[in-house]
Amino acid sequence: MGKGGKKTQSYTPAPVISPEVAPRVQAVLKVVTGQWTVTEAAAELGMSRNRFQTLMHRSLEAMVGELEQKPAGRPARAERERQLEEETTRLRRENERLQGRVSTIDRLLGVASDMLKGRTEASGRQKKKSPSTSPTSSTKASNEPEDPDGEARRKLDDVVQLRQLGLGTTLSAAIVGVSLSTVRRWAAAQRNGQPLRRRCGPARAVPNAAMVNKAVEMVRELRGLVGAASLGVSTGLSRRQAAAVKQDEQTAMERERKAACTSVIISTPGIVRGFDQMYVWTHEGWRFPLVSADAAVPYRTSILVAEAYDEDAVLAALERDLAEGGAPLVWRRDRHSAHRTDAVVRLLEAHGVLTLQGPAYYPRFYGQLERQNRDHRAWLDQGGVLPAAALQPACDRMKTALNEHWRRRALGWRTPAELWNARPPITRQQRDSFRKEVYDRAARLDRHMDHDNDLAMRLAIEQALTNRGYLRLERGVGAN
Repeated sequence: MGKGGKKTQSYTPAPVISPEVAPRVQAVLKVVTGQWTVTEAAAELGMSRNRFQTLMHRSLEAMVGELEQKPAGRPARAERERQLEEETTRLRRENERLQGRVSTIDRLLGVASDMLKGRTEASGRQKKKSPSTSPTSSTKASNEPEDPDGEARRKLDDVVQLRQLGLGTTLSAAIVGVSLSTVRRWAAAQRNGQPLRRRCGPARAVPNAAMVNKAVEMVRELRGLVGAASLGVSTGLSRRQAAAVKQDEQTAMERERKAACTSVIISTPGIVRGFDQMYVWTHEGWRFPLVSADAAVPYRTSILVAEAYDEDAVLAALERDLAEGGAPLVWRRDRHSAHRTDAVVRLLEAHGVLTLQGPAYYPRFYGQLERQNRDHRAWLDQGGVLPAAALQPACDRMKTALNEHWRRRALGWRTPAELWNARPPITRQQRDSFRKEVYDRAARLDRHMDHDNDLAMRLAIEQALTNRGYLRLERGVGAN
């Protein structure tokens, strides 16, 4: 039953079949009841078998759709219709919201305009009441300094008054014509008693030479450790001026330091070789890459990863380096005990290599390889923490990359490998002559140095290298 007791009409009368459609209907019914085949029906109607079968399937699909059991309730609307109705409702609500916002903004702008207009008229009346016609007053007004923060303070007061009317800070700032960050900066400066606007433009000129000289003396006395703010307070300069003086003086001090340094230059590859270690953390703990590198060019001759930094590891690394890179004239070692064992000395003597050891507590003697270790550290850090078994392959890749792929300005845009491969060979006669000269000179020096054999050997090796043109000293380019 429907509303008001009326009976809902659910009966559908039989359709009226036109004479043009009746043959097709009869043919479909005969095929469905099994009286005809699809081919016979298509031939009877004079159409293709595929065309007739398509029409029959469409008819059956419509019939099946009507015979299916429908869910209870009102019939569902089409999905497209439902989406369009939802979109229309959403747009209608959005339009109403925007219209309300526009009307609110119009009212607020009107209130703000009336308020600002009233303030302007009040300011004009105040000016009319002032005795501007008095010559004394006009002269005083013209002599008074102009307030650079006057406009900023007026705008900040306008924002405050708009906020008192119930407007938000963002909207109040937009009405006045400034950004929210500017309002916040002005408010903070006002609370701290500072100028609202800072001076813009180029830096002020240095007031006088006495202040600059005092700042220079302080920078040199404190070795550049003093900050620009402290320097400005002590000398009367502004912070920006003090920072400029400090930067210039530190640059001059660094140039003076470099000019006073002496560089030790090894001119020929393959003559002197350095040896040093690195500490690298792996998943299984510390491992020690033992690095050997030439002293003339930044060519790494070998890198061996060891589990412990002891005599056995040094012997293994030294044997591998001599096998891969050949024997140099001089092997530069540090004062680690594993470098000075009898086994290491015998191995070097067997290859005719002399040992060069630096002074105690003087790491600059090994500075060249220490600087190369910074490259090693940066390269390995890019790969993160590795398993211990993966560290040796990583060091091998690093050695190939740094030796063969890095073209350097100091090498004439050549790689270290190119210069290393072009090195002259060391003959047996050169090696014997070099060793004899070093031992003879060290024996003579040892008698005058209280038997300090390390110092005597170091001076003898350096002099022998200098006599043969393998070593030279240069001033003003930084010390190795």
